Amino acid sequence: MITPKSLVPARTAVPMDPTAFDAYVGHYLFMGSAVVNVHRDGGHFFSQPPGQPPIEIFPDAKGDFFAKVVDAEVSFEKDAAGKVTGLVLHQGGQDIPMPRVDEATAKQMAEALNAKIQQKTASPGSEESLRRDLSELKAGKPDYDRMSSDLAAVTKEELPALQREFTSLGSLTLLKFTGVDSQGADIYV
Repeated sequence: MITPKSLVPARTAVPMDPTAFDAYVGHYLFMGSAVVNVHRDGGHFFSQPPGQPPIEIFPDAKGDFFAKVVDAEVSFEKDAAGKVTGLVLHQGGQDIPMPRVDEATAKQMAEALNAKIQQKTASPGSEESLRRDLSELKAGKPDYDRMSSDLAAVTKEELPALQREFTSLGSLTLLKFTGVDSQGADIYV
């Protein structure tokens, strides 16, 4: 979720030797299906989620990193030998761990994502899942266990309005797959 820049807390970056950032450069597995790339360009450090432009991240006094365009923080995990093994994205009250993956795995995943986007291939079972979710919302009985904690909280709060909306629309008569977005999510109308 992108936070308007005016709502991002002001933070101060601390100086860091740019070459020290090279230990963090690499690829990290996001939610098991996408790769976030972390790279350095001179003295600037970036995190790039799939299908999005790079987001500059800045070192803080705790040894973590933060973004100025979104309210997010990144901390890196290391093994006993000090080798970076993953990162944790802290955003929206959630801590999302992302294990580090090698170059070959990252390349393979990027190629698969690009093929899915170009071929406009729906994920297996996505239509059935969407139909089930819509039916559960209309009935007022969504399965919160299948949702992230943030989505579950919003759904609980908005459920009466969602039910009214779905009831006023009547029965679902057509659900059509139209493509895949830049992050690999299926698009239906």
